[in-house]
Amino acid sequence: MKEEYDFENIKGHKNPYASKLKQQITIKVETDILEDFQNESKQTGIPYQELTDRF
Repeated sequence: MKEEYDFENIKGHKNPYASKLKQQITIKVETDILEDFQNESKQTGIPYQELTDRF
């Protein structure tokens, strides 16, 4: 393995499927459920939006 790599001349391209991986939606949840996610977020250090992705 090289100690350093030169990425200056590498031409990359965006993943054409990246926009299809996730879609933003809006949902309504009860206040106590949202507060539970926010409290869990404070304890774990994970943003509550990411915690809701797991359910």
